[in-house]
Amino acid sequence: MRSTNAITLQLTARGVDAYCRELARQSPTLEKRVAALDALITFISTQTDTGEQAKAEFVSIKQTLLDHFEQAREALLDERARRLHQALQTRRLADISTLYTSLSRDAFWTLLGRVEQQLDTAAVDALRSWAAAWLIQARQRAQQASPYPDTIDFNAAGINASEYLAITDLCRYLGAETGEKGVG
Repeated sequence: MRSTNAITLQLTARGVDAYCRELARQSPTLEKRVAALDALITFISTQTDTGEQAKAEFVSIKQTLLDHFEQAREALLDERARRLHQALQTRRLADISTLYTSLSRDAFWTLLGRVEQQLDTAAVDALRSWAAAWLIQARQRAQQASPYPDTIDFNAAGINASEYLAITDLCRYLGAETGEKGVG
């Protein structure tokens, strides 16, 4: 039963498509466009009656939204993969870490897969060697900085924990040997 304090929205796939195109034009960033489309998909899906959701019109509207969402998501992944590629090529830890912390592990690995496809075998090997060496050195510095014999202290060693985690995951992805069980 509908509340008497409700409103009715009239949507068409064509109108939603026009809205999404305008959103793409006006969104300052891909992140914001993806977030806006995701919110709109969720809103329409949760606020539409089950009977309405069974109609071809609803299916068409939702598919239009999903198409725009997927297009924006792919563009965002491509842009982030480009940024990660540049950061890995120049070995900029802060940029690698920033991307790592803004993503889920699955998304980070997806980006690594996209980057890896752009690299030749020698570049992948060099990246694997660099990452493994950095991780081993960071772990040694953290162990030496710790006042306790069997612990590590990243803070005392001046090692950014998110950088350490990003490179640890990079080593896992690349299968780098780091001398630690469960890593590489």
